[in-house]
Amino acid sequence: MVFKGRLKPALALALSVVILATVPAWATDLNSELNKKTEELNKVNKRIEQQKRNLENTRRQEATVRSEITRLETTLEQTAQELVDLEAEIAILEDRIATTEAELAQKIEELEERTDLLGRRVRAIAENGNFSFIEVVLASKSFGDFLGRFELLKLVVTHDVSLFHQVTAEKEEVERHKANLEAHRQELEELKQEVVSKKEYFENTSRERQVYLASVVQDKKKYERELDELERLSNQLVKTIQEIQAKIRRASKDGFKLAWPTPGSITSYFGMRLHPILRTQRMHTGIDIAAPSGRTILAAEDGGVIYSGVLGGYGNCIILDHGGGISTLYAHCSVLLVGYGQEVRQGQAIARVGSTGLSTGPHLHFEVRVDGTAVNPMAYY
Repeated sequence: MVFKGRLKPALALALSVVILATVPAWATDLNSELNKKTEELNKVNKRIEQQKRNLENTRRQEATVRSEITRLETTLEQTAQELVDLEAEIAILEDRIATTEAELAQKIEELEERTDLLGRRVRAIAENGNFSFIEVVLASKSFGDFLGRFELLKLVVTHDVSLFHQVTAEKEEVERHKANLEAHRQELEELKQEVVSKKEYFENTSRERQVYLASVVQDKKKYERELDELERLSNQLVKTIQEIQAKIRRASKDGFKLAWPTPGSITSYFGMRLHPILRTQRMHTGIDIAAPSGRTILAAEDGGVIYSGVLGGYGNCIILDHGGGISTLYAHCSVLLVGYGQEVRQGQAIARVGSTGLSTGPHLHFEVRVDGTAVNPMAYY
């Protein structure tokens, strides 16, 4: 029998059961081989379905991993920008710290100068004691001059002390500012290390996902190859099963039973006869079954439609191929219900009785042919 597409396991099994019921005992070897191949086909088709599920799973995994990698790459770009921003901020802070350190160095130098000047003045007073005071008095030209000189001396010392305290305060302020900058820089450095660690983590994770993606892609390719191989094997088994079925049908044609194509009695048998129209002795290649116009014509066996249309004196005609070289022909139909290439089942309506072509009235002309040669249809009933 001719089948389109993959033979379904249930159909193959059903066909094998039908064949087992219709073949003689001497066809046991072929039936055994058919059962074996059918079981193999069932197993292969189950593996095909499993491989399809595996392939679908790997495709979903691939899509998920690719999505994860895209998110990781986006995060890496953001993290890299964070590092750039942090490094720029740290660079600015380092410039400010360098400027502050220069200011601090200047303040320390000024403080050291003021401290040295004040120290020298104090030492001079301490070393000379009242002599300096007497010098101020003796050097004075008047009491007013004395008071002026004394106040001036006090102002000089007081000014030195004031400058000392001012420079000291400024130095402490610069030191505090520097300490704050250093603390902020330390915070930024710690944050930078965190970002670096995060960036390394995302880079490592991305590499791992890339490796996993490569593994998933390899699995997908493997499943695709295995699926292709299984489908080739399945097609080969279907072909083998069809060949075995053809052998069984061919080997058992004498015991092969057909269903009666339409209700009615035979009005003309297979063999030589006087043609009712041509009025000459001619070979009648089938049987004529009396039936009213419009009565349903049924497929005598499962098969494929290899002809549906007008065929010379047959009129509207259907020809079914049943495999194994066996075909059936249904002629003089009024209506054709199936078309070329269609698969039909035994007992399915395929046409209606008519009187088209060379016919004296409504009836079904039914033929059975083996390898194209007409044989007596009654051998199959």
